[in-house]
Amino acid sequence: MSGLVWAASRDLISQGVPYSCSGSGIWVVGGASILSTIATQGFHNFQTIMQIKSNLSYLETVQKAFQRHGWKVLYQGFQSRIAMMLSVNFLNYFFLSYLWEDNKYNNEI
Repeated sequence: MSGLVWAASRDLISQGVPYSCSGSGIWVVGGASILSTIATQGFHNFQTIMQIKSNLSYLETVQKAFQRHGWKVLYQGFQSRIAMMLSVNFLNYFFLSYLWEDNKYNNEI
């Protein structure tokens, strides 16, 4: 499980931010999904590097990534994740919004 911290950080932000906006409507969730996906691309890239080179520490991963790719490592490749994360966050919005609303969920427990 190389890069577990990168993956957890990425998923927490790229799904957590849209979740926190779920009360504001579908368009806000979509915008938050796009922005949080771009913001977490660096974590995604670092995780990918660690999976390929599992002998690297977290610090070595960041150092080698910046040596090879420069600042692009923080955003390069986000385009391929946009559609996937929009889909995930829209599905979460439509199918989990009932659970996200505290009042409805708490009243049934």
